[in-house]
Amino acid sequence: MKPLSNPDYEQVLLGTILRDPRILDEYKVTRELFESPESNAVFRLIEEARASGAPVNIHEIGLRSNNAAFVARLTDMAASIANVAYYVNELEELTKQRSLAKLARTIAEDVAKGRDSYEILDELSRTTTELAIHGATRLYRPIVECMPEFIAKVEDAVRRKGALAGIPTGFTALDRMTDGFQSGDMIIIGARPSTGKTSIMLNMASAVLRAKKAVGIFSAETGAPQIIARMVADWATIDATKFRSGLLSRDDLTKMMTACQDIAARKLFINDQPNIPVRELVASARAMRRAEKIDIIMIDYMSLITSERRDIPRHEQVAEISRILKGLARELDVPVVVLSQLTRDTEGVRPTLAKLRESGALEQDADIVILLHRTDWGDDAKSAVKVELLVEKNRNGSTGMIESVFKPAHMRFREIQNETFNFDSSSQPGKHPHT
Repeated sequence: MKPLSNPDYEQVLLGTILRDPRILDEYKVTRELFESPESNAVFRLIEEARASGAPVNIHEIGLRSNNAAFVARLTDMAASIANVAYYVNELEELTKQRSLAKLARTIAEDVAKGRDSYEILDELSRTTTELAIHGATRLYRPIVECMPEFIAKVEDAVRRKGALAGIPTGFTALDRMTDGFQSGDMIIIGARPSTGKTSIMLNMASAVLRAKKAVGIFSAETGAPQIIARMVADWATIDATKFRSGLLSRDDLTKMMTACQDIAARKLFINDQPNIPVRELVASARAMRRAEKIDIIMIDYMSLITSERRDIPRHEQVAEISRILKGLARELDVPVVVLSQLTRDTEGVRPTLAKLRESGALEQDADIVILLHRTDWGDDAKSAVKVELLVEKNRNGSTGMIESVFKPAHMRFREIQNETFNFDSSSQPGKHPHT
């Protein structure tokens, strides 16, 4: 069996630190790197000396140690500063392997005790993710090292020639404000019931699918058949009520089947578990990202996600869920779009960030907040609703209002772009003015 520690490397690193303690400012050196009791004890003394403001050198640590002879030998093993990264990285790898071995033992013990499998899998996923991203990297970077990253971003923008850097939303004005939804961002879409927040989310999902990217949807409120019905109504320009009544013409059936085939050929993955616990949502999202390479996650909606902590008030539960979802966006490096309800007192008035329901943490954690405000009905016998898309928060861009019209029959939002809005039922199935 391969050894999971290397006492010689531990002593080399300690000796180098005692010769030049600035290493501790440049590299992430922790107690976990030192498995042998002697080396671990010396590193603890080094930490204590730094905390008290005392010098870190062979003399000071020797005086503090009960094993002065061991400390004295360390400087004889010191490596050159140029090789520090090698020893730190090697010890970091051994630390990860020890953690994995411990995790394997813990899982075996949990299984033997009959612990819930979802809890075990969630702990496994969280721990392995932490191990994967945890490294002995330098804790800071001089500006000369940061500059190439900035220049590379500019060069990428020049190559794109105005094309979106992020995930398309399907709304031209919104794409201009955000440059598309960005990886690692949490986007909140807030609205009162029956304003169309699920439909606008699915419209955005359609735009992503047409861009040949993969979408993961968590729908705690609506089952997969209803999601498909809404998307087919949009793509095929068919009145959604016909799917329930069965009053479909031959032309409707043809357009429906064409839309179904088109949608089925895309990479759309749906989890429609009702009242999904946040830990199960996170585990499923990680699986989608790993196995299906999804590019964006959409969640309908915040109030139907349950917390493990039933002993705390709901607003604290939502705050915890919000932090978890924001962390998930960064961990998986994808945008996470979350629907949320607004408070009752926003009926008929222009909403603000403060009206997000259940917790102010949503406003704080979100990178983008879009609020839907229904203004009035259109002229088409109340078949179209004018809705303002209020971009109230945009951490890395501008805010503003986008005028749109929502046609409930077709589950479709469209921007008003200084022209008469026209829902043309004869338009080509699945083709929209802004796509």
